[in-house]
Formats: sequence, structure tokens, C-alpha cells
Amino acid sequence: AMVLGDVPLRFNPSEQAEATGAVAKRNESVIVETRQNDWLRVRNASGDQGWIPARSVHFAGADGVIDRD
Repeated sequence: AMVLGDVPLRFNPSEQAEATGAVAKRNESVIVETRQNDWLRVRNASGDQGWIPARSVHFAGADGVIDRD
């Protein structure tokens, strides 16, 4: 999954949740570990983990077309 813009990683799936201090950067590739409603728990290449809104990520399909989930 590709991050659309700089997004703070959060400890819980909520805008009110405390940020972990790490940020998913624009155009950074992240691994989606799980989904809860409109939130994704992701891990970046540095190993930082946290929750980000699903709307802040693009997914590339098998055909290379990027779809918004």
C-alpha cells in the first residue's frame, strides 16, 4: 500500500488517539497488518507500526491499477 501524504501513526484507530511519534511519509510503501473499520494498522520499512486512516492509502491491484479502498 502507498501512503498519499504524511500521516502520523497512532496507538489506536482514532483521530483522538495519541500519536506514536512516527510518521508514514508521502509515497512511502507500508505493509497493512490489519483493518478496523476505516483504519489500517501499518508497518513501514523502518519497522514503525501504528494506525492510519484507510483514506490516506492507495492500494495497487494485481494489474498495476491503483484502486482506492
